[in-house]
Amino acid sequence: MRVGLIVTEHEAHLTPIAEARYARLEATIVETMGSDVVRRHYTEPLPPEVDALVLSGSDAPWAAHDPARLDRLGHAVVASGAPVLGICAGLQLLARFAGGVIEHMPDGGAERGFAEVTVLRPAAILAGLADPITVMQRHTDEVTRLPDEFELLATGARCRVQALASRSRPWWGTQFHPEEHDVAHPDGARILRNFGELARAATRS
Repeated sequence: MRVGLIVTEHEAHLTPIAEARYARLEATIVETMGSDVVRRHYTEPLPPEVDALVLSGSDAPWAAHDPARLDRLGHAVVASGAPVLGICAGLQLLARFAGGVIEHMPDGGAERGFAEVTVLRPAAILAGLADPITVMQRHTDEVTRLPDEFELLATGARCRVQALASRSRPWWGTQFHPEEHDVAHPDGARILRNFGELARAATRS
């Protein structure tokens, strides 16, 4: 399987630390999904002939991004028809593409570190996981209006939209970072493997 990793970070925030984080994300996708990865910045055309897309996280505030560029990305992702996993900012973008609203968490709020997330309903992307799951959080924005296009799969005490699935497309999203897992907190790895299986099934159908 060939996966397109779309880096959603603003160019001005692509520091060496950020680049290293995206390199680790790429390596984790290769390891957990057993796939080849082609990395592109979101302002570039989507890589051709990919079986799935992963939209990365981002540290830059949404106000720093050109809305027209985000719209072009949304049109390209929809037109591709590929299965998509949105991670952190990637989840927020999926919601935006369908008309959702993203806002800064109130009172200077943020989620950092491993935390429990409550599973609301069974879903293929969360298959094989007990409730609650323990996953890595690193965000200061959240989806405050979830479009009808999406089903809410998991929620948290400080952030309502923690995982979602499209009702009409092979799109899934996690507000948390499944790529950041370890031996004591393996749930993220299972989510990535689940997405790989879902993407392979979609390409076979």
